[in-house]
Amino acid sequence: MMASGTALASGARSGALWPLHRKGYWIAIPLVALAYSGVASVSLMLAIPPGYASAVWPPAGIALAAWLAFGGRIWPGIFLGAALANLGVMGTTPVVAMAIGLGNAAEAAVAGLLVRRFVRLQHRFEEPRGVWHFTLIAFCAALVAATNGVLTLALAGQVPWAEFGRHWLTWWLGDATGIVIVAPLLLAWSEPRAARPGFEAQLFAWLLALGAALVAAGGFAGGSVHTLAYLLIPFVVWAASRLDQRAVTAASFAISAVAVLDMLDGAAALFAPLALNASLLLLQLFVSAVAVSGLVLAARSAGLERVRARLEAAREELELRLKERSDTLLEVATERAEFARRALRARDEERRRVAAELHDRMAQDLSSLLVSLDMLRQQLPATTRLAAHAEQAAGLARRAGRALRELMVGLLPAEAEDPWLTSTLRRHAAAFEQRTGIVVQVTAVPAAVRVAPRVKETLVRVFLEALNNVRRHSDAHSVRVALELKPGRVVMRIEDDGRGFDPARVAASRERPTLGLQIMRERVLALNGELRLIAAPGAGTRLEVSLAA
Repeated sequence: MMASGTALASGARSGALWPLHRKGYWIAIPLVALAYSGVASVSLMLAIPPGYASAVWPPAGIALAAWLAFGGRIWPGIFLGAALANLGVMGTTPVVAMAIGLGNAAEAAVAGLLVRRFVRLQHRFEEPRGVWHFTLIAFCAALVAATNGVLTLALAGQVPWAEFGRHWLTWWLGDATGIVIVAPLLLAWSEPRAARPGFEAQLFAWLLALGAALVAAGGFAGGSVHTLAYLLIPFVVWAASRLDQRAVTAASFAISAVAVLDMLDGAAALFAPLALNASLLLLQLFVSAVAVSGLVLAARSAGLERVRARLEAAREELELRLKERSDTLLEVATERAEFARRALRARDEERRRVAAELHDRMAQDLSSLLVSLDMLRQQLPATTRLAAHAEQAAGLARRAGRALRELMVGLLPAEAEDPWLTSTLRRHAAAFEQRTGIVVQVTAVPAAVRVAPRVKETLVRVFLEALNNVRRHSDAHSVRVALELKPGRVVMRIEDDGRGFDPARVAASRERPTLGLQIMRERVLALNGELRLIAAPGAGTRLEVSLAA
């Protein structure tokens, strides 16, 4: 059990897609050897005499895919498969076959190590740069098997030295193109699917199979494969732009298979009138170029899709955060409005209490004092100085009583005085004009406005606070108040002709108190209303309040 765990850990560290335990390797190695030798035996049918170097060599791609999938410990399967395949060539000794097998295993190992080092490749390419790196690695690694194999055959006398270059070029290009075409195919199709293929993928598969059959039938019948094979190239573009790397590798392999089969059947080649081996080499290079182009486009499309997915995820996260922030702000606004309502209720209750205290104590004491002064003035001779002082004291008491009554009226809720907002504002405006000499003009549309008691109370308090600010700060001569009852809302505008001020400077300094404005804002906020203050030095001040009626 410990040995099995150690093997799995070793496979994971090596970057294998499917790390195997020790028993698994005893199964995988023979299977890889059989697959390699079986495909190699077919490919050797296309080899140039004496039968070792083939322009079509899919086993190189099988070897690299096995190395990447199972790790470096799969090399005995590659070695055995290559040795068995070459041992079947007439005149090959076991030593020569094993030497060639070692070269092919070394080719897979070199390619696998370089891919693991320089290419982000699991089952598919993550970026276009990885495709170019993989292609370069394939052509570099193929140098190992080509050089080892042809040199071994030349030393053994199987290949004349004069034919060294021809055999080496065929071996090298056959192995390189086999890696480029077959290895991505096996890796892409070995990836487990998360879901069933969609309609477009199924349509692509059926049309690709139909197109390959039509091209093959046309080539076999009329020798026109050099024209018809090009009809399959749009499938690579379709797969790269709309589907995935599975479809790209399938389309590339289909082009290669159909063209090679047509050549073997004697149909006209893509590169006629060259010899068969030269045509096969150019064909494999052509298909490799198509495959690489498709993989680059597919990797680019996949990269754009990942970027789009990240942007979509970022957008959803941003929307979620905005919703959370909006909910937080709404909660804060609701809590603030509730706090303002409680504060206003407490303030109104305190106003009632103070008004009651003034009425029960000071107002009654002033009334008693006035009665006593009147009685004293009646008992004194009218010509005495004491009577004059009594008359003067009585006048002061009367003025104090009137001021106290005005104070109590200002403290009591507005709805307790008059249910009509317009008449209440005009009565307060007349009293303010009489006290200060500042003309206040109240207009309303319609002429008589009646609103809910809480709305009326708020508007009256804002109106009185605004008049108080006009008296204290504006040096105004007149004030215009306009009431407008709109569908569902009531708007009050208060505008004076005073000296105005800079709201930003006042808010940033402590030269002038802003408590009155803050009280007005809290009252309006408590009813979820809006308050706007527009002012400028020398241009007067305008206050606009909008509340739900």
